[in-house]
Amino acid sequence: MWWYLLLILPALVLIFLLLPVYLTVDLNNAEPEVKVKLGFIDVTGAVIKDDKQENEKKTSDNKKPKSAKKRTLSERMDLFRDKVAFARDVFHAVAKRLTVTRFRLICRVATGDAAQTAVLYGSACAAAAALDAFVNESFKVKKQNVYIYPDFTAQKPDLYAFIKIRMFVFSAIGAGISILFNAMRRGPKRVRA
Repeated sequence: MWWYLLLILPALVLIFLLLPVYLTVDLNNAEPEVKVKLGFIDVTGAVIKDDKQENEKKTSDNKKPKSAKKRTLSERMDLFRDKVAFARDVFHAVAKRLTVTRFRLICRVATGDAAQTAVLYGSACAAAAALDAFVNESFKVKKQNVYIYPDFTAQKPDLYAFIKIRMFVFSAIGAGISILFNAMRRGPKRVRA
């Protein structure tokens, strides 16, 4: 009977690794509403911290004296180059494992002046085309709707955006391992004399 327990543990680990993680961002002319789900369980409160707690941490951290030495321009450029390379590695490792299950953008362009509305509508269409191309090249996209229209009678613009992203737990672990190997391969840079 005890050997059933040995079968249950790997089965639970396998089920956990196959769970999808969903990130949903909903923007409707206000603050974005962000939700995180692990499978069907809503874990938004555990993942996204309250702003008040973060502000309290920042103020307590600011009270500590800073004794950092000044860096030369070449050291700052090397540090910046390393950060950009790390950000690129993170983006590539995560982007190829993400699936955008739903992407929706509805924008009403309005300024109160017909000429300004027309110019702003052209700019909004160009920006939406660039955003659409970036999303389609970088991620696997299942369903998307982009709708931009001018309203020459309204005074204020209106924007609605919704994106839902899916990534499996084993894919997130694989992305983390890939990022770690790239960081180790690059290794610590020597400071030039």
